[in-house]
Amino acid sequence: MRFAIAASLSGTAAAGSSAAPASCAAAATEEPAAAVQLSEKAMGKRIDRAMKDKRYADVLALFDEMLATYKEGTKPDLEVVDAVLESKALTAGVPAALQMLSLLAARFPGFAAEASSYVAVMQACIAGGDSTTARSLYESLLASGKAANHDIFNTMIMVYCSSKDFDGADQIFAEMREMKIKPKRITYLRFINGCFKAKEAERAYGKLQQMEAEWRVPSEQDYERMFQHFVRLKHKAGRDMCVAGLRATGSEVMLRQKIPEMLRDALDHVREEPEAVLSLYEAAVTTGIKVPRHEMHGVVYAHIEMQQPIKAFQQIVTICEAGHTPVPRIMETVATELCREAELVDDAYYVL
Repeated sequence: MRFAIAASLSGTAAAGSSAAPASCAAAATEEPAAAVQLSEKAMGKRIDRAMKDKRYADVLALFDEMLATYKEGTKPDLEVVDAVLESKALTAGVPAALQMLSLLAARFPGFAAEASSYVAVMQACIAGGDSTTARSLYESLLASGKAANHDIFNTMIMVYCSSKDFDGADQIFAEMREMKIKPKRITYLRFINGCFKAKEAERAYGKLQQMEAEWRVPSEQDYERMFQHFVRLKHKAGRDMCVAGLRATGSEVMLRQKIPEMLRDALDHVREEPEAVLSLYEAAVTTGIKVPRHEMHGVVYAHIEMQQPIKAFQQIVTICEAGHTPVPRIMETVATELCREAELVDDAYYVL
């Protein structure tokens, strides 16, 4: 049975070959030094490093090496098994991972899959948004008599969001509450991040409102990341909510440093994303941040790109009121835009 598992994991054992099993059997009985050179703990660390580097083939090969070291009555650590299951699912698919799980249960009678093992296999469902398979894995977990945990639900939310089934993802929150499991901060963030990836800013905003209402307050880093997403997606209410959250966490100093930095970065792409520049500038003004002269001039160009010559002219006035001298070239550009229509000149006059 050991060799069947090894073949399933690494795919290196050739079908119908008798030489490899014979040599392995000899090695197992003689318990050679090579088989015990590294302790299980050391091998576990190597597997952990390979997982972090996403070297899934190496994970499977390392576990193949470890199989010969297990004696009767022992079993692999659950963390090692979960890493191997995830690697198998990501490289060969969910069915192959489930087959390997069956082989492990047969090889190690004391081994039993936990919720974390199903989470490991479910990782293969995220990229393609395979909510059908994820749901099947969840039901298999419950059928095995094991209880679902936060990691299972969080992963399912990621899968449903990846398939853009946000109603299905939202339903998982209801399922958790029915099972008396309170969604954690990370549970809400899984949903919100899924919305951002799909450019569903309004859905993200709604879930953020629910998150705060249920006292699952985001961290400073969470607010900062969400702020950047809301700015990118031009969602004012979400952006302002993050600003308020950062103020509440005492992170206004960070905010005062971050917004000008983001504004400078956005100005590099003012022609492609002028709205992002304007959204950041508005956030700076709302927060009471003093915007440098260069960035204030950049906002003029953003208004011009948006075909808003009156607002561009208003920004020139704002620059003057801040004690700066507008760049002549920019003033000429605004004047040219205003002269395209006579009534725009009149409108500009009333701005003064």
